[in-house]
Amino acid sequence: MLKIFYEILDNLLKKYMNKNIILYGVNESVVFVREFILNRYHKKIKFVMDRWKNEECSQIIHLLGLYYAVDENDVIINLYPLENTPLSEFEDMGEDKEKLKKDFLIVELYDLIYGNTGKKIFPITFYGWLEYKKSINITNTIRRKDVRGIGSHGYYATNFIMLNEMFSKKNYVDKKSNVFDFGCGKGANIITLYELGYLNIGGVEYTKKIFETLKDNLTKMEIKFNQEQCVNIYLDNAINLVNELDDYDVFIFFNPFSYEVTQKVLNNIFESIDRYNREVKLFYIEPICHNYILQNSSFKLIDVIGKNIGGTTYYANVYASELNN
Repeated sequence: MLKIFYEILDNLLKKYMNKNIILYGVNESVVFVREFILNRYHKKIKFVMDRWKNEECSQIIHLLGLYYAVDENDVIINLYPLENTPLSEFEDMGEDKEKLKKDFLIVELYDLIYGNTGKKIFPITFYGWLEYKKSINITNTIRRKDVRGIGSHGYYATNFIMLNEMFSKKNYVDKKSNVFDFGCGKGANIITLYELGYLNIGGVEYTKKIFETLKDNLTKMEIKFNQEQCVNIYLDNAINLVNELDDYDVFIFFNPFSYEVTQKVLNNIFESIDRYNREVKLFYIEPICHNYILQNSSFKLIDVIGKNIGGTTYYANVYASELNN
């Protein structure tokens, strides 16, 4: 599915890479499309325009920027549905597009990918496309008050670009690695890893309602689990998993639970390494236990991923342990 989605984007975008690229849309779609263009074509975009959000990725936040910022060799790639095209919004403000006197191009990327989806708006991301094609439930967040367990945090899908950076573009992990996701939620990480070619994946989720969504998502993605297959998922408190950890050499945390619970889970990993000597990687998003890891284990910080995506708090530390002598 990932390869198909990339091919769709490539076929729609490659013909415009001789122009200056302007992205018009919301943050999630902007980040994904921006990174796709940068990685696929090694081309930086001219700027981002979104009059609804004032976020780090938006350099031009008002449509009046069309008067002075857009040239004849520009192409605006619209990441909103057709009715939110930049010129229609421009005219709704009472502005006259004839005053622009510039013959620039607008590509309706959202409609070319999704068509008319009615009230349901899908982000132009891999997760959004999976929801559109497979009717899975993966992008909607779940607040902390709606999850089960003392110390449990809410659900938010890990940014695909950050996962792809660690598990595909970097050389820290190979496809033979066994990867375990703590607080796997609805399965965004499991699905992504599977699509990237990883065959030995595990995860634990504590909230039964979320766990049922996880199973439904994996079924719709035709990913078999808890059989004689590579994917094993547990409905359990993460603290209870002890000997099971010996089968894995990469662990993912997206700040899934409180500092105290995370400490206990980390201790289980440290003891697993003592019990079964091996090299281990930790992929830790929002790493609240950073100092605890460095002070209580042999893990070393080897990389920081995603600070250009999520700002000051949403990034991932990558840690590695060495074989014990």
